[in-house]
Amino acid sequence: MRQGLVGRLFAVITLAFSIWLFCVPTWAGTCTAAPEGGGGQQVPRTRLLGRVDPREEPGGASAWYKHDTGVTDSLEGIFALDDSHVWAVGYDGVILFYDGAMWARQDSGTSVWLEDVWGYDPDHVWAVGPNGVILFFDGSQWRPQSVATTDSFHAVTGLDSTHVWASSGSYGEIAFFNGSTWTVQDCGGSYMNDISAYSASNVWTVGGNADVIRYDGTGWSDVSLPPEMGGHAYWGVKVIDPSHIWVVGASDVPHLYNGSTWTTFTDVESGHWRDVEATGVNDVWFVFLDKVYHYDGSSWSQVGDEFSKWIEDISLLSDGSAWVAGSEGGVYQWGGQTPGPPAPQSSRTWYFAEGSTNGGFETWILVQNPGDQNTDVNLTYMTDAGEVQGPSAVIPPESRTTFNVADTVPNTWEVSTRVEADGNVIAERTMFWGNRVGGHNTVGVNEPHYSWCLAEGANKGGFETWILVQNPTDSVAAVEVFFSTSGDYFYEGPSWALAPHSRETYFMGDWVPEEWEVSTLVESDVPIIAERSMYWSNRSAGHNSIGAPYASTGWLLAEGCTRGGFETWVLVDNPFHDEVEVELTYLTGHGPVTGPKVVLPPYSRESFNVADTVPEEWGVSTVVSSSYYVVAERAVYWNNRKGGHDSLGVPAPSEKWYVAEGSTKGGFETWVLVQNPWNEDTEVTLSFMTPTGRRKGPTVNIEAASRMTFFVADSVPDEWEVSTVVEADRPVVVEKAIYWGNRIEGGCSQSVPDS
Repeated sequence: MRQGLVGRLFAVITLAFSIWLFCVPTWAGTCTAAPEGGGGQQVPRTRLLGRVDPREEPGGASAWYKHDTGVTDSLEGIFALDDSHVWAVGYDGVILFYDGAMWARQDSGTSVWLEDVWGYDPDHVWAVGPNGVILFFDGSQWRPQSVATTDSFHAVTGLDSTHVWASSGSYGEIAFFNGSTWTVQDCGGSYMNDISAYSASNVWTVGGNADVIRYDGTGWSDVSLPPEMGGHAYWGVKVIDPSHIWVVGASDVPHLYNGSTWTTFTDVESGHWRDVEATGVNDVWFVFLDKVYHYDGSSWSQVGDEFSKWIEDISLLSDGSAWVAGSEGGVYQWGGQTPGPPAPQSSRTWYFAEGSTNGGFETWILVQNPGDQNTDVNLTYMTDAGEVQGPSAVIPPESRTTFNVADTVPNTWEVSTRVEADGNVIAERTMFWGNRVGGHNTVGVNEPHYSWCLAEGANKGGFETWILVQNPTDSVAAVEVFFSTSGDYFYEGPSWALAPHSRETYFMGDWVPEEWEVSTLVESDVPIIAERSMYWSNRSAGHNSIGAPYASTGWLLAEGCTRGGFETWVLVDNPFHDEVEVELTYLTGHGPVTGPKVVLPPYSRESFNVADTVPEEWGVSTVVSSSYYVVAERAVYWNNRKGGHDSLGVPAPSEKWYVAEGSTKGGFETWVLVQNPWNEDTEVTLSFMTPTGRRKGPTVNIEAASRMTFFVADSVPDEWEVSTVVEADRPVVVEKAIYWGNRIEGGCSQSVPDS
């Protein structure tokens, strides 16, 4: 009934940093004005969704992972195309979608109890329920289908987008979709609970009155059953091939049909067998109450531990992973690719929420082509007035190109950007203001998400914090913002309807005034992009960072300095309802130093002054480890806070990194910072990409658990445009810091690991 495609591959690093992601409830919102006098309403935080809870992981990849779907009512059906396209359906019309990172509700347009879901590809998915309800998902939204029955559908399956069947209840009707219309056939049974297709002329359905019925391409007919199979209600059927058809039901044991005779398996327990799925004759999975069994062609075994809830449905992938759904919103995953960090990677698509070309602001988009072929690049800008087509260019191999946003959209306060290329590129954005007295820099993100967490924020002591939200989709986005400081509450911030292909900005101080430590959670019912910009000293200085659509039990931050007038702060946000133990370790040029260990209360944020532990250090990297999931950033200030920069951490090291931005001319300094988090030395090689091609850089040995800094001008002096590639013989972490105007200001950003 449900067999998917091969799941995505992702790296699991030795540091064993588990990742989960946020998701979002379905709701609609309009713009909410800030309350009079400032200050948002305190509300209990009960709507975090989408995490994989490691406290329910009994044993890593060979155990069931419990997903927190954010719903507590029963889920009746689940279907996985791969580990980044999973749907679950259930009570009150709920449809949940998992994109490999987070669970999100999709609007079904109905409140009926949906019972099953099946898809051919991401743009052809069907869900069924009572009262003749059949829904179709075209990749963007669910729509009801016209079908000439009001019977209750219990199951749906198919072969492709033009061969789809749905089995119904009391009338024994089978609905068939040929790619354009649904027709209703009478199979002669009743209460048909499941359906499975091997070909257009070999379809089986089973029902509640010991009905096992087969379609041969022309009509439906009963399958002859032995006496021991009579009197049972059958719930599941799977046609593996014409000589391997499994049937399971209530108060019974599994049965296998070989094309002529039935085999009844009495060597397993009798009871409520709810579903059966298979990828082959030697890989058959069964749902039995609160257990899952596996049959390998000769013997039976229980898969993992028993569940605390009943399981209703199962979906398999050909890579050996499985998904099950059941009561109280339970979704469990066996094997496959559990959520990994969606950190920016070399990609064909990049998004930037922030940008301005008015009031003395400059915005530059920097695109690096690390490949060995020309790459066509197209930019699109999104403003508060809508979308504007930007420039197109061909970027030569192993080089870098810079785009001035004002060339296309001058005198515009709010400008977001989308970069699209026909090959993998790296993209960053740099902004200046006040005749370049101030500026900041960040890498982009590869895709929109439903939720974003921003650990840093302050609205006191001359600091301003702004939240920038970009909607790159074709739908209106219902956006809601929450702020956390300390205690068991979030502050309810603005909510509004964000037009398609547009961008809006919100001032945190309108909702959380006079607070030193504020983190932000941005949620939407459609995928969006969120960033945060901060300014201080009458906007003579500022920094910016992308948000995190994920949290991690480990974060790596390559940059840091506590000498020569530099301050370094590590900012950790706990967005959950449980306390979290957090421990910091600092990596210096002469080895690791144990940092502070604290307990973060629920829904709180903590700032750590690195100089409290390692004062007078030119180069300090940080490792943040925690007992549960957190988000970590790092802010650096210098010259009595006349300058500063900030960056989100990364949850995993890599053997190859790309740095798009860099300049060694006109008073600019560019530094590449490499952190070796391992207990062994690593060899690192740098090379540089300029408009005229690639240049060799240094090759050095970085000692275990230490950090090293590279001054780009030593290798590439007097170049306006310099990108960097860092390659190592074991995974490392790379950031870039850039300064200008005799270090009056600067910017820093995480780098991009090779995809």
